Amino acid sequence: QLELYQAGLLNMQYIFHGRSGHFRMLLEYAQRCRVLADTSDDPAIKALAHSALGMALQFAGDLRGSRIELDSLMQILSHSRHGSILLGYDPHYRSGIALARTLWILGYPDQAAERASETVRASEAMGHSAALALVLAGAGSVSLWRGDLDAAQRYVDRSYSLAEANGMGPLMAIGRCRQAELTIRRGNIRQGVDDLRAGLKPIHAARHELLTTEFNMELALGLLTLGSVKDGLDIVNETIDRVNESGELFQMPELLRVKGKLLLSVQSNCENAARSFRESLDLARAQGAGAYELRVTTDLAMLMADQGHRKEAETLLREAYSRF
Repeated sequence: QLELYQAGLLNMQYIFHGRSGHFRMLLEYAQRCRVLADTSDDPAIKALAHSALGMALQFAGDLRGSRIELDSLMQILSHSRHGSILLGYDPHYRSGIALARTLWILGYPDQAAERASETVRASEAMGHSAALALVLAGAGSVSLWRGDLDAAQRYVDRSYSLAEANGMGPLMAIGRCRQAELTIRRGNIRQGVDDLRAGLKPIHAARHELLTTEFNMELALGLLTLGSVKDGLDIVNETIDRVNESGELFQMPELLRVKGKLLLSVQSNCENAARSFRESLDLARAQGAGAYELRVTTDLAMLMADQGHRKEAETLLREAYSRF
């Protein structure tokens, strides 16, 4: 009983720091939970440790470690008849969606989509509408990353409806931001940028910073399209500083890529843009973030080709593509 109380307290601290965007603290509490699990025979505590550490390692940029932990958790859940009780929460949200996101970043988009879809079906079967709202929101992010806007729209719309029905204010704010992202992706840039700025205000007010970095990058790219490069760069630079401080390092390769795209729009900054792209590429490779590596390699290769280095650009692209 004492171990369960200790695990529960660690889990509450873990959730608090995660929602607040304090990712180094998140990792610390996840590691403390792992220490507790290593001395326990209780499957609930072991499951909680795998779940917490899997998500914390993802945020820290240790994607391979994240996958190992979350795969281990899936094994526990597949042999348990009381999955929802194991974690004191819907495990399919805490693990299935986290695993789907990790798989996409590692470079397995089809597996990520399949895992997200399976997670939604499992959560639907549990009949807990508030938990399902969270699952659908996570599945929406995976579909958005894959560029499947129709699937993302379906997930986001359902999530928002359930969040509204259950009075889940922060999740409703996240849903509005996702809707704004989709508006931008569908070409209505000005409306999407305005909606995203408005949607971020209640998220900041509630200190619910778990997804702020993703929204800031979308906002910066929208501003780039509108020609507001300085505003976009200010947002990205501020976000980079915050990510360095908070420990949300898995987002850094994409942040550096977005910064490079903004710098590239100013002709005098081609050299700085290339430097930012290469920093992104090096970090993506170090993290094993195949999806981010392919994105930034494409941008860097286009820049190299424009500068007359077509052969080197093609070699760079082939190396990245061969990893898939």
